[in-house]
Amino acid sequence: MSKEALIKRFEMTKQLPPRADIKIKDPLSAGILEQAQYASPMPTIPEMGIYWSTMATTFANIWDGDSVEENLSTAASAMEAAK
Repeated sequence: MSKEALIKRFEMTKQLPPRADIKIKDPLSAGILEQAQYASPMPTIPEMGIYWSTMATTFANIWDGDSVEENLSTAASAMEAAK
């Protein structure tokens, strides 16, 4: 989207533009923009669904004391099989 279109979208919906060259001066968005400095971009493609569902179980198992290596291996196999 063009810079102008992203600014207009923000004005209409308050959805922050995904571009660093667009400066937003809105007190309600300040906290989100401040926190964004510490964020890492994540893909939003549908294929990520298998990652999140698989890793949720994996993280829970590891948290509960199960083998890290075994759980990560199982997760990797599940993701490979889902391709």
